[in-house]
Amino acid sequence: MDYRPSTNEMEQVNQLLLFPGRLLKARERCSTSQKAVALTVGIDQAFFCGVEKGRRPPFTDRVLGQLSSLLQLNQGDAEALAWAAKHDRCIRSVWQLTESEEETRLVSQLLTTAYWLDGAQRAGLLAYLESLQESATRLSRLTDKGGDMTHK
Repeated sequence: MDYRPSTNEMEQVNQLLLFPGRLLKARERCSTSQKAVALTVGIDQAFFCGVEKGRRPPFTDRVLGQLSSLLQLNQGDAEALAWAAKHDRCIRSVWQLTESEEETRLVSQLLTTAYWLDGAQRAGLLAYLESLQESATRLSRLTDKGGDMTHK
């Protein structure tokens, strides 16, 4: 069963979605209609419209492959569209699990940042985040003991 956020929730989620905008740009660059694309890849036009507007989750990898060919995307654009689909699936899952705009934005920002980093930079970011989490855990333990940290 698909998770369907309320209208207000959908507005918040839509601000973070990357796939709909990239799909729209790719389709418009090819000067083709939603109906033509939907018919060619064998999906309902209303469903395609829902995906392009961010009301439905991104397409499967199989359909993405068909779209990439149909819309004549180069390898870089096809990979960017596929990554945006993965990002949006993750964001929708985080939103569904947490219903927290702040946590959803944090995950979106982390995914987007990691996307632009190379392997060594990602490893450095991961090490930094692990260090930050360790520091936060220590601080939490200290403050949870109820002691005033200004007195020894």
